[in-house]
Amino acid sequence: MLNRNLIIISTTLLIALTACNKKSDDATTTGTTYSAEKPSTIMSSISSAIVATGDGMSSASGASVQGGEVRNLLAEANCDSHGQPISSINNSQGTYPGTLTYCKIKINDGSPDTVQGGFALVKNISCALENAGITFDGQARSASLTIDSACFTAKQITEMGGSMTVTITASKPAAFNTYFDAGIELTVPSFGTFKIASKVSGTKMEFATFEDQGTDKKGATYGSLDQADGTLRYEARMERLNCSTSGSCGWNRHIKIYADLAMSGTTPTGIESISFGYSNIQSTPGQSGFGGELVTAKGDLNSGIKSRFWAATNGSGGAPTAASQYSTVG
Repeated sequence: MLNRNLIIISTTLLIALTACNKKSDDATTTGTTYSAEKPSTIMSSISSAIVATGDGMSSASGASVQGGEVRNLLAEANCDSHGQPISSINNSQGTYPGTLTYCKIKINDGSPDTVQGGFALVKNISCALENAGITFDGQARSASLTIDSACFTAKQITEMGGSMTVTITASKPAAFNTYFDAGIELTVPSFGTFKIASKVSGTKMEFATFEDQGTDKKGATYGSLDQADGTLRYEARMERLNCSTSGSCGWNRHIKIYADLAMSGTTPTGIESISFGYSNIQSTPGQSGFGGELVTAKGDLNSGIKSRFWAATNGSGGAPTAASQYSTVG
């Protein structure tokens, strides 16, 4: 998504951590019983695993950091409400990519700005659908959803009102992708169309969501967690570059996480290793200017987690001044 001509403009942040909370040998699946017919519980469990990933980055023992940096940078106080490092930590500093990695994972702002926010609305709509009752027979139905605190945040209740009527088609397996055990297709007035897919196989749970809000606002997310070995995968791609609504448009984002989590039975308690990637490009008129960044982080709690930052250029080392100057990553 970013220009193939990228300049690294920050130093490397290397966190040397002491390994802790090794995976439990207990591979049982006691506790919550997960079903593909209830995708909100799958998404909630994976969201909790993402929270544990962020907590593990900030609370693991050990404090040795390259360049004399201090580990307390990985704290919520250094993240703004949109999952960005606070203004005093800018992208010319070596601490920026490590802080951004933590903030994107830890903060949930309910929007595609953050990892958890990328599927927050669909998770909450799924919860309301399950409360209303879902019939997985491939037939289109009209359903009335109650927008209240049982499934939605206070902000969502204010924005969406007390109820909504949606059109829903639920199928087993998912009609739009038979890899998944169950699928839901729904049209939400004033929001667009959504697809929700889910799968449970043994100790592994998976979900995928797809959204089309029209006017060049599209997106997809995927998440999986294996409770037996703590393997967490997540990927989201949100495309808004060509729409023009101020604030919610003028950008494309792509986020990936692959993590090995420390487990206590079936509960994630921290991380052992992580690979993280985040790219973001922006342009007018949805945003105030043109820019792009790529942030990566990779490592484990024995040898350290190394993070890097690259900035997009116009191909000659200068800053881009038009969306046409972004080219495909080579």
